[in-house]
Amino acid sequence: MKSLDNVRISVIIPAAGLGKRMGSETPKPFLTIFNKPVLWYTLMRFIKHPFVDELILAVSPNVNDMAVDLVNHLNSNIPVKITEGGPERQDSVWNGIKAANGENNVILVHDAVRPFFASSVIHDGLQLLKKYHGAAAGIPVVHTVKRVEGEKIVETIPRDDLIQIHTPQMFHSSVLKDVYKKAYSHRFYGTDECMLAERYGYTLAIIQDIPENIKITTPFDLVTAEYLVKKYETSYWTGL
Repeated sequence: MKSLDNVRISVIIPAAGLGKRMGSETPKPFLTIFNKPVLWYTLMRFIKHPFVDELILAVSPNVNDMAVDLVNHLNSNIPVKITEGGPERQDSVWNGIKAANGENNVILVHDAVRPFFASSVIHDGLQLLKKYHGAAAGIPVVHTVKRVEGEKIVETIPRDDLIQIHTPQMFHSSVLKDVYKKAYSHRFYGTDECMLAERYGYTLAIIQDIPENIKITTPFDLVTAEYLVKKYETSYWTGL
């Protein structure tokens, strides 16, 4: 039963990318792990969450039928909408924003191919939204980071304050709508929602995530994902 200030969440999942690094003709969200699309695992993590009120998939027209078929087999007790994706990720998210229920007060954006986020991320993010305009999942950078010019190493970047950003990224709905409108008015494209919010002066926080929340972009990632599905087993997808 909901108890966190009557929060209502729309989850937008941009899934219109081609996934060229995977080297497959099948788009990444529809590659299978144990006979289920990667996107199924991602969707089930949200469908079972008590604070999520709707899901919105932004897909390219060439996979629309696949998306409809997947949604029809989810047996979801919350609405799962499908909208058309755009040429860039930002365009897909914007289409999702426009399709979202206007009464929902939080919008969460999540990569279609990240099924392994920490189960605590949404609850922890909502707590942070009491103080901040937005929040993003992330983990501390553990590798040494160098800045280079061509093949020349220029300097070592101190990593103590560096965070590797994941999704989900979540915002008060009014904030995300505002930054998207401003970005389009300035013809500015960012790499993620946080970049847009930073640009327009909003305060953001980090939600502690887990290293397992990989983005499945290469064949190696797909093998790792198979291992993680085995590790977490069925309970991971049906209970939070």
